[in-house]
Amino acid sequence: MLTEPMLSTAPANDRRPSLASLLALDAELPRLRAHARRLCTREADALDLVQDTLLRALVYEHRFEHGSNLRAWLRQIQLSIFVSRYRRGRREKRALEKLSFDPCSWVHLEAAATQPTLGHGLELAVRALPDGFRRVVELVDLEGFEYRDAATALGIPVGTVMSRLHRARRLLGERLTHPAAHTEPVRDAA
Repeated sequence: MLTEPMLSTAPANDRRPSLASLLALDAELPRLRAHARRLCTREADALDLVQDTLLRALVYEHRFEHGSNLRAWLRQIQLSIFVSRYRRGRREKRALEKLSFDPCSWVHLEAAATQPTLGHGLELAVRALPDGFRRVVELVDLEGFEYRDAATALGIPVGTVMSRLHRARRLLGERLTHPAAHTEPVRDAA
């Protein structure tokens, strides 16, 4: 059982770790790494978990109680970070699954952009877009430009790129789900 004090005698607003806390953390490093490897499937994820654990321990050093078990405190921090990441990953996965059913979502356009050729219907729908919308979709979704780079290439503000991209994706989604209902061209809002 470890009972080494991690609290320094420095003022409360001084966030620099004490030498004693650094030495105590260094002694626990092999155990933290081993536990992280058991939790994570990839070595890089395990190392990230150890690094985040140490960082959080140093940031919240003032909350460590004298005489308590340092190893248990560090393991609880590590487990908390791991669980938070796992839950965040599950939420992101569920969100992507929901987006895959939304015809207006960016997921469909990115999936189409990674394929060597666009589907015939999507290609026709992109061609049918007004020029301003079509160029933004081509640059951002198909060629992978960042918003700022597309704005520079087109000579328009970044906000305009974002607005046109949103409207173009919505139009594409509507045209792909209901192609017969959209026979008239949409005017370009320059």
